[in-house]
Amino acid sequence: MIRNAIDLVRKHLPPSLPSPAVDIDAANPPPAAPAKVTHPLDIVAPILFGVFIGSFFWDADGILRILSVSGLIGFGTNWLAITMLFRPQHKRPLLGHGLIPAQKDRIVDRLSTAVMRNLINPESIREKLSTSGLFRTYLERFGAQARELVSNEAFRVDLNAFILDQVRIAVSDETFRKEIADELMEHLEDAVSETRLEKMALSVYKKTRAEQWSRIVDNAVVSLPDLIEPRLTTVHEWLETTAEDLTKQADSIEQLLIDSVYDILLRLDLKSLMAQNLSRYDEGRLENLIKDATLEQLRYIQSLGGVLGTIGGLVIWNPTVAIPGLAVVIGGIWLADVLILRWRG
Repeated sequence: MIRNAIDLVRKHLPPSLPSPAVDIDAANPPPAAPAKVTHPLDIVAPILFGVFIGSFFWDADGILRILSVSGLIGFGTNWLAITMLFRPQHKRPLLGHGLIPAQKDRIVDRLSTAVMRNLINPESIREKLSTSGLFRTYLERFGAQARELVSNEAFRVDLNAFILDQVRIAVSDETFRKEIADELMEHLEDAVSETRLEKMALSVYKKTRAEQWSRIVDNAVVSLPDLIEPRLTTVHEWLETTAEDLTKQADSIEQLLIDSVYDILLRLDLKSLMAQNLSRYDEGRLENLIKDATLEQLRYIQSLGGVLGTIGGLVIWNPTVAIPGLAVVIGGIWLADVLILRWRG
């Protein structure tokens, strides 16, 4: 019966209204992952390696080798430090264990705690739902569709036929009619239970006219569809009133829905849910998860190590010239940054 009722509503449901514009981040799908971008610093390591190889064939007072080796050492140490965060994924006898795989359980617990405390928690979700008006927007949208549906004459005709069909199916069942007759007799007995004379008369009637009584009740039940049909307008009036009330009571219903969602989130224990999902990640998936979010930054750190190592090589080669030169460059960059910041402000 429920499936038939759903099919009836779907048959006459008006076309969907345009999706409401809701100011809530979760309503917008995340952008596609950006394509891998080549950073200018990515060329540092290849250049340093090329200069190092070239220094075996020509070098000006050893400066090329000093600069290239210092830069490669800076790049290599950063690369090694970053690699040691993730590798080896499984503990090795001599190479040990990567920092993140070794501390996986602790990282999962800290990460889920941090997310729940600062990013996603029942309170923040409740606040966002309240300020976004998401539920109210959809309630108003649903109310408009409901009003249009219940005012549709074709829907009313089909709804009348559906109700009458269900009543006919019910009253065609002999067991159902017998249960109605028994319940009706029980109600009559309860109604006259305090009047001895009427109770006695009813008892005598049950014994002498039981078959006639059953036939009367049976005929009355069978005629229910004919009795109901003229009164189905009441059902349509009730549906119209309900559709109107849905919009009028949108604020109360919205608050009820928000409170219900909040209660569900509290019972779900989001922290445990996130921790369980993260704990299912093996070391490789956990590494990929972190790298997907930080890969560009990690590559930048590696290449920057090569630049800083090269600058350190300059200091080793000629500190009396390199140190004042670096001071001038660093001071100039800092001053330019301050001036640009003030200009923007």
